[in-house]
Amino acid sequence: MDIFGNDFIGSSFGANSKEWNEKKFEAIGNLIGNREDAKSFLATSTWQTLIESPEFRTLYSDNREAKSNILNREKYIVSLSKDSYGLLIFDPDFSGKEPGVFDLASSITSNSVASGFQAWKRKMRNAVNRQRKYLSLGQRSNNSTALVVQKHDNTYRFFNKNILKITDFDLFKDVIANFSWPVIITKPPIQKVTNVYQSLSNRVREFDGGYYLGSLAGVCTYNSNHEFGATIPLHSFKNIEVKVDKTRVYIGGFPGTISSVDKVSDSCFVKFDPGITSIPHTMRVNGPIVGVSPRQHEKCSFINKKRDNVSAEIVGWSPTINYFNANNQVKVLTNPVTNPGDSGAALMDSSQNVIGFAFFRTAVGETFEYSAWIWAASVFKAHKLTF
Repeated sequence: MDIFGNDFIGSSFGANSKEWNEKKFEAIGNLIGNREDAKSFLATSTWQTLIESPEFRTLYSDNREAKSNILNREKYIVSLSKDSYGLLIFDPDFSGKEPGVFDLASSITSNSVASGFQAWKRKMRNAVNRQRKYLSLGQRSNNSTALVVQKHDNTYRFFNKNILKITDFDLFKDVIANFSWPVIITKPPIQKVTNVYQSLSNRVREFDGGYYLGSLAGVCTYNSNHEFGATIPLHSFKNIEVKVDKTRVYIGGFPGTISSVDKVSDSCFVKFDPGITSIPHTMRVNGPIVGVSPRQHEKCSFINKKRDNVSAEIVGWSPTINYFNANNQVKVLTNPVTNPGDSGAALMDSSQNVIGFAFFRTAVGETFEYSAWIWAASVFKAHKLTF
């Protein structure tokens, strides 16, 4: 994404880095825990505000080469360069030979931003209420040594509801005025789903047919019924009808049954057969990140199908990541590091918080090359998993 920023936008098209260090951001940084999380939170919230503003759809149509409903287009907040956050829109109707770029902040009016801010704050309040119920579920975790996912410790990253008390319209207006907010429009890249159906090194296998599904288990933990199991990607079941409480699979040689399915987050939860309360050769991790954004250029890692520890770097995420709902597929983007057979693998930050699960990667040679990961919090919430 940095290369794209320099080639198509120009290295000067970005944020004034000094702005992020002013005292007006200190209170948010103190509540969230550090300045980097505060910056990503403010960048995400600002883009959420701009997208919610009434003028956004009009300005988008005026600065592109196709007519379509912007609300239905796939959008990501992307790291363009240090402290610069753009909005990448994949529009299949876009006809330009090269990506189109315009600065939204230079065109949008204060009244429109004010309307978008009210919509953002209303959705965030609703998200806080949902999160309160969600965290109370998560804190019911049995923190035994058999768990892969354990109850969060002081490195856990989640939204502090008090932030809403200190984020006012003037703060957003100031952020928009002092930073560039570029919108990048291009055609969607070709996607390559990261599962494969021939490799015998994968760990998820269909029970009766005996063939490998070509994906990995993500995390092992308990659901709200206190059933021990593991997450796996739904797209692994190519041409197989998945039936809750009937479809059987092996994970690492251990048998289990699909107990829940969520199409939006492309995920299933497999409950292991009675008596299985741990899986060997696993590592302990914290729960998912809840209510806060990933950090710009954040260093992460995952275990691939060869059981190698692979490094990755965050390059983008869905704008609705702070207030996702059950009908909204939320994703995180990294540099293109996943390969066939890595589907379902858990992406973790440096504190072993779970960020996402491997979904797909783009084809080699695309204008934007990246690996996409389903936001982990949405999977935990869909299957009522404890942590």
